Amino acid sequence: LNDFLQVLNEVSGRDMQAWANAWLQTSGVSALGTKRVYGEDGQLTDLILTQELPAQQPAGLGRPHVAKLETFALTDGKLVSTGLLSLEYPAEPVSEYRVELTDEQKKLVGEADLLMLNAEDHTYAKVALTDEDGLQAAIEGVSTLESALSRGLIWGSLWENVRDARLPVTTYVDAVVRNVSKEPSASLLGTMVNNAQVAIATFSAPTGRERLYDALYDAFAAALAQAQPGSDEQLILLRGLISVSTNATKGEELCRDIARGAFEDTTGDIADATGIPYDQNLGWSALGALASRNLVTVEDLDRAVTRTRLLPCLLLSVRLPHTRPSWKTSRCRTTLWPRPLTVLLVARLSCVSPTTTPTLRLCCLSGRLVRLVWRPALCVACTRRLRTTPAPLRVWVLRVTPPLRWLSVGWRRTPRLLRLCVA
Repeated sequence: LNDFLQVLNEVSGRDMQAWANAWLQTSGVSALGTKRVYGEDGQLTDLILTQELPAQQPAGLGRPHVAKLETFALTDGKLVSTGLLSLEYPAEPVSEYRVELTDEQKKLVGEADLLMLNAEDHTYAKVALTDEDGLQAAIEGVSTLESALSRGLIWGSLWENVRDARLPVTTYVDAVVRNVSKEPSASLLGTMVNNAQVAIATFSAPTGRERLYDALYDAFAAALAQAQPGSDEQLILLRGLISVSTNATKGEELCRDIARGAFEDTTGDIADATGIPYDQNLGWSALGALASRNLVTVEDLDRAVTRTRLLPCLLLSVRLPHTRPSWKTSRCRTTLWPRPLTVLLVARLSCVSPTTTPTLRLCCLSGRLVRLVWRPALCVACTRRLRTTPAPLRVWVLRVTPPLRWLSVGWRRTPRLLRLCVA
């Protein structure tokens, strides 16, 4: 390494040993930011770069960065790029660093509605987007940016700030509500839809979650109405609506309509999503949302199971984990499995390591695996691989102790489950 660094020193004219000490021999992520200082006349006088080093960074050791700062103006509700500056953070362990700017650059930075640090993603760091940088402008128009990379960087910065408790969940949800119908990238749209729900469920106060879920539902429903029929964006939004309906006060009518795909051979497209046909996967997801709000009965689930043509692995992967304990009727209590259970799995694992062990969740038992309703804790007495076949087939025997109501099987990388037997 020293020989390699010596060559880099000669070629670059920089002290690469100091760079190696700061980057190759330390861990953690720095948080970068900017501060604009204005004079009494309202003109920008200084641009300050800030860096919050990782807690485990050795004393006296900084971390250099070479980054770009892009400036944006909010015009007619759209963010438009107005300039790009190259900046360099020093290697010294300083929390603030003053940047020398020309008069033209000061005007550009001072008049910008939004400053996006680490534009083009040249350095490895988190960006702390604040009100001084133009947080409100980002919330209003992030999905109006032409560059998908710029949109992704801003969304990533907002999400990291939520996780670091720098940004309130309500602010992040507000950004999603404002931009979900404007985002042209299916990948970013899916990330927005998922992260908004994770933020509410994980980082928000329980007393305010229902209101936030309702706001998401209204925004997703409005975006779904504008989505192109049969597009990826339409399917992402529909799945998001089903998921949000689990916790919102809205969505019962939509979920009951989609659940028809689990109950009957329904032809045609879903009423609120022209271009997406009824199917059992979406139908079972809708049943899960209804069950979580105590809007479906055991008889409904039994009726759906009797006509399912899904493989057991697909049936077991239906997400119905959120049903409230209050939904456990007397009938459910009488179907508790009274004795230890042996489960035999035969799976084709061509894409999974031979040493992979299945993970277990709970699903309802009534003599056989029939439906998913609620997922309490599971006690596995022992798990062992019975044998390994020469082909890509694997067999497991799993011993599970009662009381048992639910059992589902899954892998991190899902193989094809050929047979599941319960004894």
